Amino acid sequence: MALQLEIKLDNGIELPQAYLSVNKVEFTYTDINELSVELSVFKDVVAYEASRPEITKFNYRCSGIEFDTYFSLNILNMENRNPLVGIYEWLKSMPNFSSAEDV
Repeated sequence: MALQLEIKLDNGIELPQAYLSVNKVEFTYTDINELSVELSVFKDVVAYEASRPEITKFNYRCSGIEFDTYFSLNILNMENRNPLVGIYEWLKSMPNFSSAEDV
């Protein structure tokens, strides 16, 4: 699983077919339930499949109502969901990933 979309990096580099893959995930189920996600960004799927190094990484945190919607233990257990599916769904709910396609 991964996402593919057109993105423009802060340095001005445009990636018309960027390939974004979840690289690291950390769930915290304590006083504040939280998810930390690290995405690796590749030029495209060809670069990813050729094991080329990522261009950059993005880091995101999910907590509060969004966490409860996608990642609470009740949701994951009731729906027998793969957490990665939820991560990509949550990312696509954000404005900067709304045009992303599952690949």
